[in-house]
Amino acid sequence: MNYKDLLIIGKSETALSIKSKKDLCKYKTTIFNSQLAEIRKNKSNIVDRIISFRESVYEIDNKYHNFLEEILKIYYLGYDYSVIIAVGSITEELCKALLIRERIIINNKQVSLKEKQELTSSLSQKKLIDFLSMASIVDDKIRGNLHEIRSKRNKCMHDFDKGKKTTGHSKKVLNLFMNFLEKYFSPQK
Repeated sequence: MNYKDLLIIGKSETALSIKSKKDLCKYKTTIFNSQLAEIRKNKSNIVDRIISFRESVYEIDNKYHNFLEEILKIYYLGYDYSVIIAVGSITEELCKALLIRERIIINNKQVSLKEKQELTSSLSQKKLIDFLSMASIVDDKIRGNLHEIRSKRNKCMHDFDKGKKTTGHSKKVLNLFMNFLEKYFSPQK
């Protein structure tokens, strides 16, 4: 990477003064030490989050382990916005995958793959969740959970736009998401 091509976030004086590879190395070390200090400062909260979430056991298909591991890491570090937004986005994509995967009959006619693909691209997330429920793909409890995840993601985005802090929702959203994954994307599904 060329140090001149860096995307500088925050425009700090240190970042703007990078003129050489040596300056870049010093800047990276400063950033690393800053992140490490933040983790040390919050280690008690991080450990509490790890312990509180590890009390739950979920059986999830292996192909979802990589992004779950990343979501859990950002949860453990206390990045609530990132958890809620990531979970909301992934949930939306998994709802689309579920619609594509399941056999759907409407008026005694099976919905084709092409029709399902058109539905996934034309329905809002709210309407997609309602359609999954109407087609008896998800039960009422999961439907409610999916709407709660969607609602909390939307609230999080609006709060972020207004500069408000979203707290206390990430663990709940994560648990609702894990229940959805376990029920519809476990190894036996």
